[in-house]
Formats: sequence, C-alpha cells, structure tokens
Amino acid sequence: MDFTRRENYKLMSNLEKSVAINLENTAHYENISNLDITFRTGESDSSVLLFNIIKNNQPLLLSEENIKARIAIRGKGVMVVAPLEILDPFKGILKFQLPNDVIKRDGSYQAQVSVAELGNSDVVVVERTITFNVEKSLFSKIPSETKLHYIVEFQELEKTIMDRAKAMDEAIKNGEDYASLIEKAKEKGLSDIQIAKSSSIDELKQLANSRISDLENKAQAYSRTFDEQKRYMDEKHEAFKQSVNSGGLVTSGSTSNWQKAKITKDDGKIMQITGFDFNNPEQRIGDSTQFIYVSQAINYPRDVSTNGTVEYLVVTSDYKRMTYRPNGTNKVFVKRKEAGSWSEWSELAINDYNTPFETVQSAQSKANMAESNAKLYADDKFNKRYSVIFDGTANGVGSTLYLNESLDQFILLIFYGTFPGGDFTEFGSPFGGGKISLNPSNLPDGDGNGGGVYEFGLTKSSRTSLTISNDVYFDLGSQRGSGANANRGTINKIIGVRK
Repeated sequence: MDFTRRENYKLMSNLEKSVAINLENTAHYENISNLDITFRTGESDSSVLLFNIIKNNQPLLLSEENIKARIAIRGKGVMVVAPLEILDPFKGILKFQLPNDVIKRDGSYQAQVSVAELGNSDVVVVERTITFNVEKSLFSKIPSETKLHYIVEFQELEKTIMDRAKAMDEAIKNGEDYASLIEKAKEKGLSDIQIAKSSSIDELKQLANSRISDLENKAQAYSRTFDEQKRYMDEKHEAFKQSVNSGGLVTSGSTSNWQKAKITKDDGKIMQITGFDFNNPEQRIGDSTQFIYVSQAINYPRDVSTNGTVEYLVVTSDYKRMTYRPNGTNKVFVKRKEAGSWSEWSELAINDYNTPFETVQSAQSKANMAESNAKLYADDKFNKRYSVIFDGTANGVGSTLYLNESLDQFILLIFYGTFPGGDFTEFGSPFGGGKISLNPSNLPDGDGNGGGVYEFGLTKSSRTSLTISNDVYFDLGSQRGSGANANRGTINKIIGVRK
C-alpha cells in the first residue's frame, strides 16, 4: 500500500509496526476476519492499525470536516473506544496507534470501526469485525488479568472537568463568593434582556415590514419577468415547429429505417488497415459491409502486392464475399465464405489486364468475328454432313463391305447399286444390330407383265463392316421365288448422313 502522500500528517517512525486492513463499505455479510496480526507486550508507541475504507473497490474521500471515525477494541478484561486519525483523506486511510495499556496485556482482541457522517446527516456505518493478538514478551510486567476499561473521549472530558474543579477550589479558597457574583450577574442579565427585548421587537417589526415590502416588489418583478420569458419561449417553440414542418428537416423518427452502418470514413475516404489477415477479416472489420485499403496484408494471393483495396460484402455472418484488387496490377481476386468457411483465392478471368473493360468498337469487332466463324462452321458442318463410307463393288451372299467410319457417326445410310431392273437407291438404319433390307422392284417397260421384287439383306458384322446375308427375288410373271443365293444385286456406294 502506498502511503507516500502525507503532506499534513504526522510522519511514521521507521521502527513503527503497522498493518494495512481493507474495509469494504458493503451490506454483504463478511465473516470475522482473522488477519494473522500479532503485536508483543514489550512494545511501546509502535503498534499501528491502518484502515483503508473502500466502496466498490474505490477509496472513499474522508476528512475531519465530513466524517468522524472511531474504533472499539475488546479483549479479556479490556474495553477501549477511541477516535481514529485520518492519515490520507484522498485514499480513505485511517490510522490508530494501539495504546500502550492495551499492548501491555497479552491475549486475543476484536476490533471494529465506526464511521459517522458530520453535518445534518445522521448516517453511521459500522464495518466488519477484525481480530488481532498480543503475544507475551520477556519484557512484560503487567499481568493480563488486570482490568482496563476506558473511553478516550471521556478521558478528555474528564480532564477538562477536573481542571475546572481545581480552579473553583482555588477560587473558594481565596474567598470569592461565586453565589453573590452569580446573583448579581443574573439580575443584570434580566435587566439587559428586558431592555433588549423591547427595542428588538420594534426593530424586528420595522425590519419585517421592510423585508415584506421588498419581497412583494421582487415577487411582482419576478412574475412579470416569468410571464415575458414564457411568452418568448412560446414564440420560439412555435417558430421552431413551423421551421421543422416547412423546412423538410430530418427527424429521428423519419430515419428509424435508414441504413446507418458506415462503409467509409466521415470524409468519404475508405479506412486503412495495416496487417490485415485475409483468412480472418472478422477480427478487424466484423460483420458489416465495408470498403477498405490494406497494407502489409497476410494470407494474400501469391505473386501480387500486399497493399490494395478490399470490397467486403456481408450477407450473414456465415455467407460473405471479399474482392481484392492489389496495387500495381488490374488483377482481381475473390474469396467466398459459405456455411461458415472461407474458400481459397480465385482470380477473375480478364483477357487484357491493361484494358479490362469492353469498348463499343471491341465488342462490335468480336461480334463480327463470331458471326463469320459461325457461318464458316455451319457451312463446314453442312458440307461435311454427307460422307461416302463405301465405294466399290460388292455382290453375292457372304461378301463383306468395309466402311471408312463407324456407323455410330450417322443417322441414315443411303445405298446405291444395280439389279436386273436397272439402278437402285435404298435407305437403311445405322442404329442397333438389326439387319438392313434393300427392296428394289421392277416391272417390264412394255406392258408391265412379269418383272420381280428383290431383297438384298445385310447384317452389321461390326460397327465398321456390313456382310451380304441374303440375295433373293420373287418372279411376278411365274409367281415363283428364286431360291437362296440368287446373287442378282450389286452394291457400289454407301453414303452416311451425319448426326
């Protein structure tokens, strides 16, 4: 405890044994405190108790003008009540030096401090009880059984009374008649009182009338002033209401639903933060949308500056987006917080970092190029839609036709060939594994009697080959079939129509 502030207080001896005790001014129950304090019977004028009066962990300001403090000490055969010295009024420290008569008696003692507020207040508080011990030393002479009961305030009063009694005894011895003097003083006093009473009553009446007149005049003046001030305030109040109603002023009620979170400083410039951690932005800027400038940032994107601008957008505490534009480049990087976790950095794709934004001329040029490329692509696709996948001669059952491309690339097959009736063009399906049937027919040109219906069958031996599996016809004139392996059809070309 610091007791260096003692400008107006008695200095403590270097040999003085003191103990500091905190007394909390509270209504909470506090047990009797055994503070392990021990003095010895051989000591004299050196045993001191220092009390630090506090409330809510703050010292109370004490002075002789506002409080009177006393201590009560009780032990075996001992009862002492004495005033406390204010050692430090600013720190609430009271001092009590144990009387030598107490220190001479060994045993256990209880002590309690009472603080009374001076003036018109009747407030008195009694602090918690503490205990201390006086240990018998080899120098002790007075047995503890000897009684000691006194109150310091009464001792002082007793001394004053004894001094006055002594003076009266001396006066009586000198023959002075106090009774005669008192009687004369009484008569003179009564006469003076009667004279003073008569003159004082007249003076009081005159003074009262004068003061009543003054009070009435002042009351009327105050009333007039009050009426004028009230009229002035009413006029100002009405003018203010008119100004608010007609001036379009903003009131607190009209702004209750306004967005009041700051995204910049008051001057419109963005806030600057040093050592910003991109992996934990909430540590510096919380959960409010903001625009900031960072320097010497950590956990920033690789191979760029640690200084730059940050756009911090908050949807909820678990869903956010942070955009970083480092100095010295037009590159843009983005981090997202989803479901409470921050993602890694992603760089936005920009074709030209020097001109990241599209111009009208550039957009038109790109549109023209896209249109030209689309036409070329469409023409190329259309021209390549038909592809010859077989060109040769295949005749007779068992003949295999090897294709240039897989059947899976096409949606339709066109077969060209010859048979006894002339040339034929037939269609077949490339899908699945089913057989393809080509069915040309022919009638005689002259009268239409005779002719035949033909069937040339092909199996899909693989996705890049076909095999002639049957070749037959039906003679319309004789009404008879040809039998197996007539081998009357020849395939010369196959064209595939692409998907």
